[in-house]
Amino acid sequence: ISRKGETFGIDADKYLTTAEAAQYIGVLPVTIVDMIRSGRFAGERMGYYWYAERASFEAFVPTYKRNARIK
Repeated sequence: ISRKGETFGIDADKYLTTAEAAQYIGVLPVTIVDMIRSGRFAGERMGYYWYAERASFEAFVPTYKRNARIK
């Protein structure tokens, strides 16, 4: 997982924004926040924003199975 630039001095080697993590697995950023809060992978809230810990998220990705919605 790669990252473009820096966001407000956050260490890009240690953290991903919720938008970056969400785009990588095809969900909304709010879903990433819910996943962090439920303990599926580590993350931190810094001010108003949430960040996923890169190592924890990268370990989680291979185990993630997106639920298919049936209409």
